[in-house]
Amino acid sequence: MKKRVFFSGLLSITVLLGVGLFLYIDRAPRTTHEQDTQFKLQSIMLKELLEEEGEAGLDSLINTIVELEGVCTSKTDSTLILEDWIFIQTTEKLEQVALDQKVRVKGKCVGYDDLLQELKITQAYIVP
Repeated sequence: MKKRVFFSGLLSITVLLGVGLFLYIDRAPRTTHEQDTQFKLQSIMLKELLEEEGEAGLDSLINTIVELEGVCTSKTDSTLILEDWIFIQTTEKLEQVALDQKVRVKGKCVGYDDLLQELKITQAYIVP
């Protein structure tokens, strides 16, 4: 009788831990819409920072949510290039953005690409 109570208690704890672990792992990923902005910058400020300190100046931005403002110099359906050196991949179509228009975007900074000399921003969207 004691063995039965012990094993049923052990089974109950195991099932509860399994369900809890499943719910923790299966939750939806956080989007940039839900996360707070850690840095609000203008593209000119970033360019000056890069020229003064080099790539080390941009290290604090990597894997953070940033809000950038700058002039759109190139675009496709879901990508934008600000000031000819900030590459932004968006989660939505960019029909409302025109070339040489000042835009504000929020997204995750992935890092600086040495070869292309571009700052990469992903999961971005246009901030109204």
